[in-house]
Amino acid sequence: MWNEASGRHLGWKLNPEAPLKHTKIGFDARDHALDVIIEPGMQSWRLKDEDELAEAVEIGLFAELEAEAIRKTLSGALEDFFGKRHEEMQNRAEWKPHRGWTLPVLNEAWEAP
Repeated sequence: MWNEASGRHLGWKLNPEAPLKHTKIGFDARDHALDVIIEPGMQSWRLKDEDELAEAVEIGLFAELEAEAIRKTLSGALEDFFGKRHEEMQNRAEWKPHRGWTLPVLNEAWEAP
């Protein structure tokens, strides 16, 4: 994550999602609610939206076993991030997007089933 105005690196966000599902106009994604925020310098991290995952379980969007699998996936991602990918992640903090890039435009039927 970067500050748009200054370009300063703000850290990383690990955001687990279900595998993309192909549709006739593109792909659908299913966010798993729970995220991890890793501070710049990789000295600390915190879970984000634990309450959203708990609410998703409570209202039946996820079973408790699915929530446990999401937490396990994040745990593995953190091990990977701080282990074998540590140097790569440090290098990515230096990356800057090309100034000429523009935001994509969604298809008018993006909400169609």
